Amino acid sequence: DFDSIALQQACINLDKAFQNFFDPKLPARYPKFKRKLGKQSSYHCMSVSAGDNWIKVPKVTPIKARIHRELAGKLKSITLSRTVTGKYYASLLIEDGVEALTPLHTVETVLGVDVGLTHLAIDS
Repeated sequence: DFDSIALQQACINLDKAFQNFFDPKLPARYPKFKRKLGKQSSYHCMSVSAGDNWIKVPKVTPIKARIHRELAGKLKSITLSRTVTGKYYASLLIEDGVEALTPLHTVETVLGVDVGLTHLAIDS
């Protein structure tokens, strides 16, 4: 029994890889297929829940986890990844309700300085 979202995401990723391959503007090569037991792999899931020391992914029993920060906000998705050394990591995407930061100020004038050997400095 497999998670249907994982199968759908695999089809979406394959379609995107072939679109990039056939796009003459992109330098993409023919897609390489990852194996299930490859050295590095990742899994993206949207229907997930987490607690103080566990993460629940569909079709899997709750997984023990070391969560380093308080989960303040709504949990949107998770990406589980395995490194070459066999360690597993989870990256949680949380919506905290705070708007993105705006730039402090805009730059109106720019000065470029070129330092060379024959002339000490030339500005524009």
